[in-house]
This record gives sequence, C-alpha cells and structure tokens, in this order.
Amino acid sequence: MSKISIFLLFGVIIGFLACSKVKPEKELLADIQALEKEEKITEAIERIETFIKHYPESENTPNFTSKLADLYILAHKDYHHAIDIHNQVIKKYPGTKLEVRSQFMIGYIYANELGELENARTAYQEFLDKFPDEELAPSVKWEIENLGVDISQIPIAIDGQDTPEKTDGTSKK
Repeated sequence: MSKISIFLLFGVIIGFLACSKVKPEKELLADIQALEKEEKITEAIERIETFIKHYPESENTPNFTSKLADLYILAHKDYHHAIDIHNQVIKKYPGTKLEVRSQFMIGYIYANELGELENARTAYQEFLDKFPDEELAPSVKWEIENLGVDISQIPIAIDGQDTPEKTDGTSKK
C-alpha cells in the first residue's frame, strides 16, 4: 500500500469515528429542548431515540420514552408505533405514573384514533384491573360505557346539559 492510500484510509476511519460519536447527555438534553421549542418534532424524535439508546439509565429516559409515543402521534399520526412505545413503558417502568398513563393512552388511542373498540375495551379493562383506585379509573369506566357512542348522543356533551334535547330543540326535563 502506498503512503497516500494508508493516509486516506486512516482519514476515513477517523472521520467515521468522529461522526458516530454521541454527544454528552447534557448536550443531547439541550438539543432536544431547543428542537421542541422550535417545533422541529421529527428532529426531536431522532434526538430522543438517540438519547434513549445511549443513556438508558438516565433519570430522563422514562419520561423521554413516554414523550416519544406522543411525538409519534403528533408528527406522524403513527398510532400503532405509539402503542408499541406505550407497551415498552409499561414493561420497563412498572409501578410508576408513566405505566398508568401509558395503559390509559393505549385504550384512548384504540378508541379515539383507530376506532378499534374491542382493543380499546381490552386495554381499558386491563387498566381497571391493574389500577382500580387511580384517579383516571372513573374516566376509564366512562370511556368503556360510551365506546362506540357518537359524542352528540352522550348527554353530558350537549351544551353542558345533562339530558339530550328533543328534535324540536326543547330539553326532556
């Protein structure tokens, strides 16, 4: 090998190593915050995924994992991927408020975004089985009772009244 070839090979290796270096945790955190402030959601997703991969033991990783599910919905309307991420949160962070939130969100996404009512019912029932005393439990029970019901047919949703109106515009009081 000539000296030029060796020099070029060495340069390529150094360049590759320099490009693959991950920023320190604090720099990635600052990047993520700046990207979110600038509403650059796709780039924020990439940085959060990098953060989670390289700093799995960070105190910020659980919240970032949960946030990642929300961002996939916001940026890409990728509901199934969001559900997968919420399932990861449930498995990785049991006994936390993030687990509770993720279990609720799975039911909510199935019911309100995907229209998969049986999957929603299953997820919501799992929520009630696991967390019967959580403050979201009454909301989950309400969601189950009203799965598949058009919002205009739900009494509480009609102009703040608790009874549906008759077709002539008067209430049924």
